[in-house]
Amino acid sequence: KGEVNFEADLPLVTGTGLPMEAKKGAYSVLFLRKVAGGNVLELPLHEYVAPQGSAHDGPDWRPPAIAKVCQFSDLNGDGILEIITATAFHENYTYHVFEVKGDKAHEALTWCTGN
Repeated sequence: KGEVNFEADLPLVTGTGLPMEAKKGAYSVLFLRKVAGGNVLELPLHEYVAPQGSAHDGPDWRPPAIAKVCQFSDLNGDGILEIITATAFHENYTYHVFEVKGDKAHEALTWCTGN
């Protein structure tokens, strides 16, 4: 089985990769926690929950996925940092760029590598 690595400059998954199956109810969630207007907000950036009763290649099947924050950077030059994340599942990596304004996180860009 593969190992999950959350260090910024290393691959997210090493070894033979992520498993194809997840136990019912297994989950992976990535939140942004911030203060806005004196309130603490938790904005979900990525969510994965293994569907109840999903079998590999069945109609409800989704491969297990994990996500991590890769970088904070002002990509569009507006003076506000964007959040770059990566999601790994089965044989794919998907990268996401989130813009955060007020109490909302908007996915501005996504690209995928793999199958």
